[in-house]
Amino acid sequence: MEKNRFGKMVENYQQMHEVEKKAIYRGICSGATFTRVETEERNLDYLVVETLLARMGKKDYGFESLLRQKDGELWEKRLEMKLAMCEQDYLSVDKMLQEYRMMMPKDSKLHEQFCLYHEMKLAERGGKSADRAKACSLAWQALVLTKKDGEMPHEKKNLYTPMEMDLLLTLIRYRQEDLCLPDPDRPEKMVHPLDAWKEDSRAESALWDMTEYMGVYCQNDHQEEIRGDIWLELMRLLEQSGKDDRLRFCLEKALEAFAGTNGIRRLAELHFIKARLIGRMKMGWDGSDDWTKLCREECLMAYAVCEAMEMEKELAEIKRYCREELHWHITL
Repeated sequence: MEKNRFGKMVENYQQMHEVEKKAIYRGICSGATFTRVETEERNLDYLVVETLLARMGKKDYGFESLLRQKDGELWEKRLEMKLAMCEQDYLSVDKMLQEYRMMMPKDSKLHEQFCLYHEMKLAERGGKSADRAKACSLAWQALVLTKKDGEMPHEKKNLYTPMEMDLLLTLIRYRQEDLCLPDPDRPEKMVHPLDAWKEDSRAESALWDMTEYMGVYCQNDHQEEIRGDIWLELMRLLEQSGKDDRLRFCLEKALEAFAGTNGIRRLAELHFIKARLIGRMKMGWDGSDDWTKLCREECLMAYAVCEAMEMEKELAEIKRYCREELHWHITL
């Protein structure tokens, strides 16, 4: 059959990035189903189309003609749920999730992943009181539906959907949690899904892999939020691990990546991490011994963002650092 828009998009993507088709559809659908998507066959689950496009860092704009009536109802419900989550209307999200499970096709791993992902987000909503064990459990169950090799992110030209990256971030962020779950393939066997991330080197490797994907294969503006989260998690890990040389390199790369983002809150943490690094190195960024001035400048930039965004907790941390480490009372 003749390839239409999707098929041509895939061909262009392959030529531009030199990736195999299997890297796009692995874990999402079979090769036969992928061929049906390439020819834009109408009798398809639209979530498959959305997810394949997401793996290539693209939105599904312009493919709405492939929606069937039932697909359209589920598609609208997903949009409503995402909007309610952005507005922190968690009661509505919980209610819509129950409705969605009643409507979605049975035995569909992509719809199940969508539900598990949003259940994970609900488990995380409490901040310090978040149910981290539950969030980790849900993240792991969701991730292995499309990335059974999720703990091995070293494959050349590894592709991710934003959802897969956020699930990985959750597992890395809470990797010290004590958690034991049934193996998805062998329910009688108990496994520790976070063991792969407890070593800083493994978690760091996964984060670098995702930054490479974001920088090379996925450069759309709508992915800026997850890009910022990945860079910040990597910088936090490097700082905790005491890898200051790598952290300095990471900071420079993150500043480049953040140049086009709109996540001003992330800039506050980035500048404060840079200030602490300069404080530990006791050296200016240009190699001079005038490190105190530069450290204060970074603190001021972080402080200004925090004050503008009314980030009280972060303001208190910056004040404490300036008082105890720099013997300086910070003020704008």
